[in-house]
This record gives sequence, C-alpha cells and structure tokens, in this order.
Amino acid sequence: MKPMRRNFFILLLITFLIMTFSAHTMAAAPSVNAYSAVVMDCDTGAFYYTKDADTMRVPASMTKLMTAYIIFEELDKGNISKNSVVTISAGAARVAATAGYSNVPLYQGEKYTVDTMVKLMLIPSACGACHAMAEYISGSEAAFVARMNSTAASLGMNAKFTNCHGAIDHYVTARSMALLAYHFINNYPDILNYSSLQSISFKGTTYRNTNKFLSSDYYPGVDGMKTGTSSAAGSCMTVTAKQNNRRIITVVMHSTNRYGDTRTLLDYGFSSVRDSDAAASSASFTLSSVKPAIRLGADFKVTATLAQTTVPFVASGGWQVNGTTVATFENRPMQNGTVLSEKFNLDAYEGGDVTIAFYLNLPNGTTKTVSSVFSFSAEAPCAFRDIDQHWAEDAIAQLKNVGALNGYANGTFRPDNSITRAEFVTALIRTMAANQLIEITDKSAVFSDVQGTWSEKYVALAAENNIINGYPDGAFRPNQNITRQEIAVIIGRAFQMEETAETETSFSDNDTIASWAKAMVAAAAANGVISGYADHSFRPANDATRAESAALLMRSASLLTPTDEV
Repeated sequence: MKPMRRNFFILLLITFLIMTFSAHTMAAAPSVNAYSAVVMDCDTGAFYYTKDADTMRVPASMTKLMTAYIIFEELDKGNISKNSVVTISAGAARVAATAGYSNVPLYQGEKYTVDTMVKLMLIPSACGACHAMAEYISGSEAAFVARMNSTAASLGMNAKFTNCHGAIDHYVTARSMALLAYHFINNYPDILNYSSLQSISFKGTTYRNTNKFLSSDYYPGVDGMKTGTSSAAGSCMTVTAKQNNRRIITVVMHSTNRYGDTRTLLDYGFSSVRDSDAAASSASFTLSSVKPAIRLGADFKVTATLAQTTVPFVASGGWQVNGTTVATFENRPMQNGTVLSEKFNLDAYEGGDVTIAFYLNLPNGTTKTVSSVFSFSAEAPCAFRDIDQHWAEDAIAQLKNVGALNGYANGTFRPDNSITRAEFVTALIRTMAANQLIEITDKSAVFSDVQGTWSEKYVALAAENNIINGYPDGAFRPNQNITRQEIAVIIGRAFQMEETAETETSFSDNDTIASWAKAMVAAAAANGVISGYADHSFRPANDATRAESAALLMRSASLLTPTDEV
C-alpha cells in the first residue's frame, strides 16, 4: 500500500481533532500502573484512552519500529527489495557484540537479506541488525538517525531519536508511538507478517518473539508490534490486535507490569470500539440549506447535522451531487449536534432538479447516506458566487455591471476580505469613469512601487487628479490594506465633497480619527456616505473590507446629478 502523503500541518490539524475524541471516553477509564499509556482505534485514529500521553519518555527497543518503518519506505519506493543483500560492517558487528544490548551474533563480512535483517530486528530485537540496516540505507547511522527524526516529524510525532536501535537513551511520547504504529499498519500492512511471527531460527538457534501475547501470555487477535526494556525506560510495549474486523493499538511506557497493563487496555479498547460502532450505527443526520432553492451564479450551502448518537465516534465521509462525489473529508470526531457544511457550484445543473447527498463511512465498513432534492429559483443570477444575501450585494452587483469591480478567478468576490490601496483606487477610478467623471487612459505612475503593476494607470490617474497622495518616502504601497478613514478622504476628494469647519461627528470614537482625516470624514458622514457600526463607533484605523468599499462608492455615486448616476 502506498504511504499517505499528507501535508504536515494538515496532519497536525487532523491529529488535534482526533485527540479531542479522548475527552469523551465511553466507559470508566481503566487503571494501569504505566507512567504513560494510550488506546487508539487503528481504523479511525481516535484515542479512546490516554494517560500522560504527551510526556517524552525513553522508548528503549520500541525505537526499532521507526527503523523498520524507514526500511519499509525504501521497499515501497523500490530502492531495495526483501532479497537485497546486506553486508555486516565492522560497526554493525561491534554493536552486535556490545554487552547489555539485545542481540544475535553478527560478524563483519557476513551477508544477509533485508528480509532476515527485519526479522532479527523485530523478533529477538537485534541491535546489530538495526545498525547494519541504518548503514545500508543511509551510509551511516548518523545520517539514518537524521532521517528518523525528519520522518517522525512528518508523521506528526513528538520524538527525538539519537540512535537506530534504542539501546542508548532517547525520547518519544506514548501518543507518538501509537501514531507511528497507526501509520505503519495503514501504510505498510506487511509489517504484521513480521511482527506476528512467534519465533525465527538463526544460525541454528530459535529466537522467540519478545512479544509474549503471541505465545505464553496469549491475547486473541494480537499480531504485533514491539517491546522495549531498559533501566531508564522500564518495561514498554506497543501492541496491536484485531477482533471482529476492528483493530486497535495500545502503548504502555515505563510499566512494572506491561502485560497486565496492556491486557487491561486491550479489553478496554475493544469495549470502546463496540460502543463507538454501535453509536455510529444508530446515528442519524438531516440535510438543510440556508435557502430553499438554488440561485444561479451563487454558492449553494448545504448542512448536515448529526443526531441520535449515544457516544462519540469517528468517521470519514463526503458529498455527492446527482450521484457524483464532489467533496470528501478524512476521519473526524462525530457526536450529537456535529454540523458539517459544504458549498456547491451548481450552475452546470441549471434546468433540472439537483440531488445532493451526504454520506459517512462508518468504522465498521458500512456507509450511511442521506439526500435531498433541490430546484433552481427564479431569482436573477448572482454577480459573484459568495455575495448572495450579503448586506452589500446590491452595491457590489451594480459596480460589477458597470465594470468597476472584478472578482477572483473562481468567481468569488470575497466581500469580507480587506481591500488594498491599489484595489480600492482601481475600483474608484472605474466608478468615476462609469459616471463620466474621468477618462481612463494609459498613464505612467509617479510612484516607483506601482510602475509596471496591473494598477499603474489607475493609481496614476488618481494622483494626477489630486485624489491620492503617496507617503513621505515617495511610495504608494499598493498592496497595503487601506483604512476606513483613508477611504473617506479619498472618496471626498474624488467626488468633491465640500469640507466644513465642523470636524465633530456623532461617532463615539470621533477623537480617534486622525487630524488629517477629520474634516473629510465629517463631510462624508454629513452626506450619508459613511456610517458607523451598531455601537456608534467608526473605527477609523480599521482596514476597510471589499464590501464596505463597494457600498461607499455606490453611496458617493448616488450624490451625483441624475444624468450622471450609474
């Protein structure tokens, strides 16, 4: 199976969302003596139980799972094969002979397959085999350890590895060990064919798997993964088991009874899985939309609301339009009241009804779906996809109709985004041109930071007509957001509003208006061009939005004589 190649920050976000699931445990939390412990659903990524899961601890030989993960990455890429031959170096032989390390006899110059090396790493936990593979893949253990740490970061782990085998202290969290196991099993499930082996024979000696859940301390469904023991680490164990087609992962770190603790966690995990799956099966959800019908040219938002869940569960899902999947989402926590929304561009379906469906892929492998049928309304097409029912829709649409405003490549206007100085001046000059107050011609800007840009002629015309000024350093700063008081001054100049001696306004924050803007803000307010917020403030230094700018331009244009109006 190919590895999941996710953006690291998206992975962190998903991990954070799934971590929240652990706050909604189904039954009484288990009692374990391990310093750190987790129970994870390997099918959904949900954590059913955590105990001090984010404290860095010594993992001992559980480190070998990361070494094995990188080996499987190389196998998947085709850089090596299971039959590739590895020569034991002097360094690997030295590690294999180090007292106190878990090992099998390996001598310089001996040759073994990658398949054998992996078995030696995972079953008798041979440190020398790890060192040999590190050198084989990266040229040196140091280079391999650097890859271990970068790989850990890419998987969302909190870890600091200093060697490839774990016999020397380094640190990782219990949650991170679970994440490593989760990605290992889902990306390279063949690992279980190795970690489930009860024993291997090497040089005439039978070495039993250090995981006794496969033999003397048998637990149904266990098929991996790795133990670890040292004076600094105590007894550690990462285990995975599958029952009734559902898999969980448990981790205990620094335990005095790792098998007892892990058995307790496995029992709890499978009980939690049953509760979670039952809740997922009983869940229902409804579809609703802000508007009852689809408007041509506008995004159509549909919301799915979850209900009737007894306990939280985790699921993936998506949306379909007329039977075609148009959007999907990865596993995330679900519970009563969970709301998931999607915006659709349905213009291509004009002329007929549209069936929109929402579905959940439940952890037990089944799918739950709900759908609704929507029709197109008789409303006029929307000027931009994202301004339907926006308070400034009329102003934005009118300015678009006269060529004063442009949207983005995806047909949106982003009305609540801040507007830059260049964007506003361009919209202003085009509005003035639509009112025959100015003629748009090619001009060279006097500002060095505007020359050669898309807004050059508009900024040049505004400067030529004394509508705008630059900064003391001679720059215009076209990509800087423009403030509400700056817009008031520029509009006042453009539409020749008469300043008065009175600079006081009814705005509660009048005293925060800059001295250079007071007169024009007062004039614009007197003419009904600008207005305040519900709390009677003007917020002069706030960045103006694209919607506010459109509204101010339309109000200013309405002050013109009827023959000059847009």
